[in-house]
Amino acid sequence: MTSMRIRNLGFLPRIGLTALVLTLVGGTAASGYFLYLMQENRDERPGLTINDVKAHYHGVTRTSDLQAALDRGHPESLSPEVRAVLKAWLAQSPDEMARAYNDPDALDLTPMELIERNCVSCHAPGATAEGAHPAVNLRAAEFGAIRPLTLSREIKPVDKRILALSTHVHALSLSLMGLVMGGLMLATRMPRLLTHPVACVIGLGLLADIGGWWLARDNVQLAWLVVAGGAVFSGGVTVAGLMVVLDCWLPRFGKPSSAG
Repeated sequence: MTSMRIRNLGFLPRIGLTALVLTLVGGTAASGYFLYLMQENRDERPGLTINDVKAHYHGVTRTSDLQAALDRGHPESLSPEVRAVLKAWLAQSPDEMARAYNDPDALDLTPMELIERNCVSCHAPGATAEGAHPAVNLRAAEFGAIRPLTLSREIKPVDKRILALSTHVHALSLSLMGLVMGGLMLATRMPRLLTHPVACVIGLGLLADIGGWWLARDNVQLAWLVVAGGAVFSGGVTVAGLMVVLDCWLPRFGKPSSAG
Protein backbone atom coordinates (compact mmCIF):
# COMPACT_ATOMS: atom_id res chain seq x y z
CA MET A 1 0.00 0.00 0.00
CA THR A 2 1.38 3.42 -0.90
CA SER A 3 2.25 5.44 2.20
CA MET A 4 0.83 8.88 2.70
CA ARG A 5 3.44 11.33 1.43
CA ILE A 6 2.63 14.90 0.47
CA ARG A 7 4.90 14.85 -2.57
CA ASN A 8 2.92 11.91 -3.95
CA LEU A 9 -0.19 14.09 -4.23
CA GLY A 10 -1.32 15.46 -7.56
CA PHE A 11 -0.56 18.93 -8.84
CA LEU A 12 -3.87 20.55 -7.93
CA PRO A 13 -4.02 19.16 -4.35
CA ARG A 14 -0.49 20.45 -3.78
CA ILE A 15 -1.50 23.93 -4.95
CA GLY A 16 -4.46 23.92 -2.56
CA LEU A 17 -2.39 22.58 0.32
CA THR A 18 0.31 25.18 -0.26
CA ALA A 19 -2.27 27.98 -0.24
CA LEU A 20 -3.83 26.69 2.98
CA VAL A 21 -0.50 26.29 4.76
CA LEU A 22 0.70 29.76 3.72
CA THR A 23 -2.60 31.22 4.92
CA LEU A 24 -2.22 29.45 8.24
CA VAL A 25 1.37 30.66 8.67
CA GLY A 26 0.26 34.16 7.74
CA GLY A 27 -2.54 33.90 10.28
CA THR A 28 -0.01 32.96 12.94
CA ALA A 29 1.97 36.10 12.12
CA ALA A 30 -1.23 38.18 12.19
CA SER A 31 -2.08 36.72 15.60
CA GLY A 32 1.29 37.86 16.90
CA TYR A 33 0.72 41.34 15.52
CA PHE A 34 -2.76 41.45 17.04
CA LEU A 35 -1.32 40.51 20.44
CA TYR A 36 1.24 43.27 20.04
CA LEU A 37 -1.46 45.85 19.32
CA MET A 38 -3.62 44.65 22.22
CA GLN A 39 -0.90 44.26 24.84
CA GLU A 40 1.84 46.75 24.02
CA ASN A 41 0.30 49.40 26.26
CA ARG A 42 -0.97 47.07 29.00
CA ASP A 43 1.43 48.59 31.51
CA GLU A 44 0.40 52.04 30.23
CA ARG A 45 3.75 52.64 28.58
CA PRO A 46 4.39 52.41 24.82
CA GLY A 47 6.22 49.39 23.45
CA LEU A 48 5.70 45.69 24.12
CA THR A 49 7.83 44.47 27.04
CA ILE A 50 7.70 41.68 29.58
CA ASN A 51 5.97 44.15 31.92
CA ASP A 52 2.94 44.16 29.60
CA VAL A 53 2.70 40.37 29.91
CA LYS A 54 3.15 40.56 33.69
CA ALA A 55 0.46 43.24 33.92
CA HIS A 56 -2.01 41.17 31.90
CA TYR A 57 -1.65 37.84 33.69
CA HIS A 58 -0.41 38.81 37.17
CA GLY A 59 -0.97 42.51 37.60
CA VAL A 60 1.72 45.05 38.42
CA THR A 61 2.18 48.30 40.24
CA ARG A 62 2.82 50.90 37.59
CA THR A 63 5.48 53.27 38.84
CA SER A 64 4.92 56.89 37.87
CA ASP A 65 6.97 58.28 35.01
CA LEU A 66 8.81 60.71 37.30
CA GLN A 67 9.53 58.00 39.86
CA ALA A 68 10.78 55.63 37.15
CA ALA A 69 13.08 58.33 35.77
CA LEU A 70 14.53 59.08 39.19
CA ASP A 71 14.98 55.37 39.95
CA ARG A 72 17.02 54.78 36.81
CA GLY A 73 19.30 57.74 37.61
CA HIS A 74 17.80 60.30 35.24
CA PRO A 75 18.93 63.02 34.97
CA GLU A 76 22.52 62.04 35.75
CA SER A 77 23.39 65.59 36.81
CA LEU A 78 20.80 65.60 39.62
CA SER A 79 22.39 65.70 43.07
CA PRO A 80 21.58 62.88 45.52
CA GLU A 81 19.99 65.39 47.89
CA VAL A 82 17.58 66.76 45.28
CA ARG A 83 16.80 63.24 44.04
CA ALA A 84 15.95 62.20 47.61
CA VAL A 85 13.68 65.24 48.08
CA LEU A 86 11.77 64.53 44.87
CA LYS A 87 11.43 60.83 45.71
CA ALA A 88 10.09 61.69 49.17
CA TRP A 89 7.60 64.07 47.56
CA LEU A 90 6.44 61.40 45.09
CA ALA A 91 5.95 58.93 47.96
CA GLN A 92 3.16 61.08 49.38
CA SER A 93 -0.53 60.88 48.58
CA PRO A 94 -1.81 62.86 45.57
CA ASP A 95 -3.39 65.48 47.85
CA GLU A 96 -0.15 65.90 49.81
CA MET A 97 1.85 66.17 46.60
CA ALA A 98 -0.53 68.84 45.30
CA ARG A 99 -0.21 70.91 48.50
CA ALA A 100 3.59 70.71 48.58
CA TYR A 101 4.17 71.24 44.85
CA ASN A 102 4.41 75.02 44.94
CA ASP A 103 3.84 75.76 48.64
CA PRO A 104 4.95 79.39 49.15
CA ASP A 105 5.53 78.77 52.88
CA ALA A 106 8.11 76.03 52.31
CA LEU A 107 11.50 76.84 53.85
CA ASP A 108 13.40 74.96 51.16
CA LEU A 109 12.92 74.85 47.42
CA THR A 110 9.55 73.44 46.40
CA PRO A 111 9.22 70.45 44.04
CA MET A 112 8.08 72.86 41.34
CA GLU A 113 11.28 74.89 41.72
CA LEU A 114 13.47 71.77 41.80
CA ILE A 115 11.85 70.47 38.63
CA GLU A 116 12.13 73.90 36.99
CA ARG A 117 15.85 74.09 37.75
CA ASN A 118 16.78 70.52 36.86
CA CYS A 119 14.30 69.20 34.31
CA VAL A 120 12.59 71.77 32.10
CA SER A 121 15.68 72.53 30.02
CA CYS A 122 14.94 69.18 28.34
CA HIS A 123 11.27 68.66 29.18
CA ALA A 124 9.33 71.68 27.97
CA PRO A 125 7.84 72.77 24.64
CA GLY A 126 10.60 74.03 22.38
CA ALA A 127 13.40 72.53 24.50
CA THR A 128 16.61 72.32 22.48
CA ALA A 129 19.14 71.01 25.00
CA GLU A 130 21.10 67.89 24.06
CA GLY A 131 18.89 64.86 24.61
CA ALA A 132 15.79 67.05 25.01
CA HIS A 133 12.38 65.38 25.05
CA PRO A 134 9.90 68.26 24.69
CA ALA A 135 6.92 65.91 24.35
CA VAL A 136 7.13 65.39 28.13
CA ASN A 137 6.30 68.85 29.50
CA LEU A 138 7.36 69.45 33.11
CA ARG A 139 6.99 73.22 33.03
CA ALA A 140 3.84 73.81 35.08
CA ALA A 141 2.83 76.38 37.67
CA GLU A 142 0.03 74.12 38.92
CA PHE A 143 0.36 70.50 40.03
CA GLY A 144 -2.62 69.37 37.96
CA ALA A 145 -0.67 69.90 34.73
CA ILE A 146 1.96 67.27 35.62
CA ARG A 147 -0.20 65.11 37.87
CA PRO A 148 -0.44 62.18 35.38
CA LEU A 149 3.36 61.93 35.43
CA THR A 150 3.53 61.67 39.23
CA LEU A 151 0.99 58.98 40.05
CA SER A 152 1.73 55.30 40.51
CA ARG A 153 -1.14 52.87 40.42
CA GLU A 154 -1.94 49.18 40.56
CA ILE A 155 -2.85 47.46 37.29
CA LYS A 156 -5.14 44.49 37.85
CA PRO A 157 -4.71 41.23 35.93
CA VAL A 158 -7.28 39.99 33.45
CA ASP A 159 -10.45 38.69 35.09
CA LYS A 160 -10.45 34.92 35.70
CA ARG A 161 -13.68 34.44 33.76
CA ILE A 162 -12.17 36.12 30.71
CA LEU A 163 -8.99 34.10 31.12
CA ALA A 164 -11.00 30.87 31.36
CA LEU A 165 -12.93 31.76 28.20
CA SER A 166 -9.72 32.62 26.36
CA THR A 167 -8.16 29.34 27.52
CA HIS A 168 -11.19 27.40 26.30
CA VAL A 169 -11.05 28.98 22.85
CA HIS A 170 -7.29 28.98 22.35
CA ALA A 171 -6.52 25.59 23.86
CA LEU A 172 -8.92 23.88 21.47
CA SER A 173 -8.20 25.87 18.32
CA LEU A 174 -4.43 26.07 18.69
CA SER A 175 -4.15 22.40 19.64
CA LEU A 176 -6.00 21.46 16.45
CA MET A 177 -3.78 23.75 14.43
CA GLY A 178 -0.69 22.17 15.98
CA LEU A 179 -2.01 18.68 15.27
CA VAL A 180 -2.73 19.51 11.63
CA MET A 181 0.59 21.21 11.01
CA GLY A 182 2.54 18.57 12.89
CA GLY A 183 0.73 15.76 11.08
CA LEU A 184 1.33 17.32 7.66
CA MET A 185 4.99 17.85 8.49
CA LEU A 186 5.38 14.19 9.51
CA ALA A 187 3.95 13.25 6.10
CA THR A 188 6.81 14.99 4.31
CA ARG A 189 10.10 13.52 3.13
CA MET A 190 12.03 15.73 5.54
CA PRO A 191 14.51 13.94 7.83
CA ARG A 192 12.98 12.69 11.06
CA LEU A 193 15.96 14.24 12.79
CA LEU A 194 14.23 17.56 11.97
CA THR A 195 10.53 16.74 12.00
CA HIS A 196 10.40 14.86 15.30
CA PRO A 197 11.95 17.65 17.42
CA VAL A 198 9.73 20.25 15.72
CA ALA A 199 6.62 18.17 16.45
CA CYS A 200 7.74 17.93 20.07
CA VAL A 201 8.36 21.65 20.57
CA ILE A 202 5.01 22.55 18.97
CA GLY A 203 3.22 20.61 21.70
CA LEU A 204 5.48 21.69 24.56
CA GLY A 205 5.42 25.31 23.44
CA LEU A 206 1.64 25.48 23.44
CA LEU A 207 1.44 23.77 26.84
CA ALA A 208 3.96 26.24 28.28
CA ASP A 209 2.18 29.21 26.74
CA ILE A 210 -1.35 28.46 27.92
CA GLY A 211 -0.22 26.89 31.20
CA GLY A 212 1.83 30.01 31.85
CA TRP A 213 -1.31 32.14 31.69
CA TRP A 214 -2.51 30.52 34.90
CA LEU A 215 0.81 29.93 36.61
CA ALA A 216 1.78 33.60 36.19
CA ARG A 217 -1.22 34.68 38.27
CA ASP A 218 0.58 33.40 41.38
CA ASN A 219 4.20 33.86 40.30
CA VAL A 220 4.92 36.93 38.21
CA GLN A 221 8.24 35.55 36.98
CA LEU A 222 6.40 32.75 35.18
CA ALA A 223 5.20 35.38 32.72
CA TRP A 224 8.42 34.48 30.92
CA LEU A 225 6.90 31.03 30.38
CA VAL A 226 4.12 32.66 28.36
CA VAL A 227 6.63 34.52 26.20
CA ALA A 228 8.90 31.52 25.66
CA GLY A 229 6.04 29.07 25.07
CA GLY A 230 4.29 31.34 22.61
CA ALA A 231 7.50 31.98 20.68
CA VAL A 232 8.37 28.27 20.54
CA PHE A 233 4.86 27.26 19.43
CA SER A 234 4.63 29.94 16.73
CA GLY A 235 8.14 29.20 15.53
CA GLY A 236 7.45 25.46 15.42
CA VAL A 237 4.24 25.91 13.45
CA THR A 238 6.01 28.22 11.00
CA VAL A 239 8.91 25.80 10.48
CA ALA A 240 6.47 22.92 10.02
CA GLY A 241 4.54 24.92 7.43
CA LEU A 242 7.68 25.78 5.52
CA MET A 243 8.71 22.13 5.42
CA VAL A 244 5.31 21.17 4.06
CA VAL A 245 5.49 23.80 1.31
CA LEU A 246 9.03 22.76 0.40
CA ASP A 247 7.98 19.12 0.23
CA CYS A 248 5.15 20.02 -2.13
CA TRP A 249 7.47 21.49 -4.71
CA LEU A 250 10.94 20.00 -4.31
CA PRO A 251 11.71 17.59 -7.15
CA ARG A 252 10.71 13.98 -6.53
CA PHE A 253 13.74 11.72 -6.20
CA GLY A 254 13.39 8.03 -6.96
CA LYS A 255 10.12 6.17 -6.85
CA PRO A 256 7.29 7.09 -4.52
CA SER A 257 7.90 5.49 -1.15
CA SER A 258 5.72 2.53 -0.28
CA ALA A 259 4.99 0.48 2.78
CA GLY A 260 5.06 -3.28 2.57
